[in-house]
Amino acid sequence: MCYHKIKIHNESENTHGLTTPVRHHIAPATTGWRTMILHLIRHGQTIATQTHCYCGKTDLPITPENLEQLAAYAAAGAYPALHGCAIYTTPLLRTQQTLQAIYGAVAFDILPDFQEVDFGIFELGHYDQLQHNNDYQAWIGGDFFHNIPPTGESFAQFHCRVLSQLEGLLAQNTDALVVAHGGTISAIMSHLFPHENKSHYQWAPKPCEGYSVTLGRPNTYNKITVNQ
Repeated sequence: MCYHKIKIHNESENTHGLTTPVRHHIAPATTGWRTMILHLIRHGQTIATQTHCYCGKTDLPITPENLEQLAAYAAAGAYPALHGCAIYTTPLLRTQQTLQAIYGAVAFDILPDFQEVDFGIFELGHYDQLQHNNDYQAWIGGDFFHNIPPTGESFAQFHCRVLSQLEGLLAQNTDALVVAHGGTISAIMSHLFPHENKSHYQWAPKPCEGYSVTLGRPNTYNKITVNQ
C-alpha cells in the first residue's frame, strides 16, 4: 500500500556544498482547487547517462562540459521562468548541480522520494556486462515491473514512493519546478496522462529536457527541449 504524504529535507548538508541556499519553510496545503503548473526537468549528463549504465542511487556529478551546456541552454531561453514557483530537487548532486547551472543560486527544497530507482547490485552496470548474469536475467525476465533486483527495489515500489511524494507536493497547491531523474519524471507523467498509453521509457525525457505540465481539467503539457 502507498501512504501519501509529503516529505521534505532542507538541511544545508544535503546541498553537497553548492552555493545555493535552501529554504526552511513550506507553505501549508490549501483546501481549494486551482490550475497548477508543474515543471519537470531531468538532470544533465553524467558519465552513466553517456555510457548508458544503470544509475539510480549512485551520486554522480554532472560532467563539466554539460554544466557549461546547461548554462548556455538557459541563456538561450530553453527553460521556463520561475515566476514564483516552489523549487525542488532530489537529494542527489546531479539534480542540484543542474538546478544551479540553469537558474543560479536560487533557494530550493529536497524531495527525498523523487530520487531515482535503486538498481541494487546492478548499479553502474551495463547490459553488455550483465547479460550473462543469472540474477540479471531473472530481474529483466517475466514481470519486470514487479521483479526486484538484489539489494534494490522494483519499479512497482519505485512508482509507489514517487506517486506518494507527488500527491503530497500537489496538495501544496502551489506552482512548482522540480529537477529530478528520468525514471521519476516517467512515473509522474504516466500517472498524470494514463490515456496516452506510453511506456515508462517513452515518457523518459533526454538529459537536460523535460515537461511543463498544467494540472487542470484536463491536464495538458508541453515538452522542454534543447538542441543537444
